[in-house]
Amino acid sequence: IPRVIDFLGYNPIPCPDDLLERLAWYKQVNGLTLEQLGDKMGRDAEQLADWLSGRHTPCRQNQKKIALFLSGHIFEPSDRIIERD
Repeated sequence: IPRVIDFLGYNPIPCPDDLLERLAWYKQVNGLTLEQLGDKMGRDAEQLADWLSGRHTPCRQNQKKIALFLSGHIFEPSDRIIERD
């Protein structure tokens, strides 16, 4: 998908409103594997797979961390929130 976006000059896939659908959208449009997404978020790929497949629902604290990640924040290993440049 990233190459399609580069070719078109825009992203043809609309961003969904649901939090976990937005996380799946982010993964897709950036061409990330679960492992790569997990590294960016400081989460285990298996945990992300469970969330994205609907097998498990993230707790409120994790939902907040997902929302912060998607809004442009990144996490240190200590989960301290840092602004992205």
